[in-house]
Amino acid sequence: MDELYEIQFTHMCWSISELIESSKHLTTIEMQTPHPVGPPPGSYQSLVSHLIHVMFFFADTFEGRDHEPRTALQQECMTPRGMQDTLAIAEAELRRAVAAHVRRHPLSTPLNFEWMGERINGYTALAYLFQHAAHHSAECVHVLRLLGHVEPALWPINWAANRSRGGPYSFLCGPEAGD
Repeated sequence: MDELYEIQFTHMCWSISELIESSKHLTTIEMQTPHPVGPPPGSYQSLVSHLIHVMFFFADTFEGRDHEPRTALQQECMTPRGMQDTLAIAEAELRRAVAAHVRRHPLSTPLNFEWMGERINGYTALAYLFQHAAHHSAECVHVLRLLGHVEPALWPINWAANRSRGGPYSFLCGPEAGD
């Protein structure tokens, strides 16, 4: 894949990881309290879990198969450790699926994904994935604010600063990382 995709993908995974890290400071009640945001029930835990599990949806889409929810892994997303472990699995599955798709087809090829009656191509699916993650990440930040917790700075500039410190996902930032 090209460098822009790699940066977008890596930033998305880092952002989700930062949201998981923030969840370590929440009580069980705070993690599971519904808020009027995101897909129901709108709890912090459900929002982060949704961010992770959508990656499985896109992995299935790029593989050309119907989506099969990872039911066993949904239970794992009840704790920060389980969320982190599930994120690692989702990231690996999605990376493999996109790489395999790109080896077989150009990203301009329509996928088995319909939106408003139209099949969308790989480029549009990736743009949707990244926009979707940014949208729900912002909802997570909003919930943290509602709960009175400090929210993580998820901006790409913060991610870039993280790479210079050798933090998670910094290894994908190109040869200048750490220089």
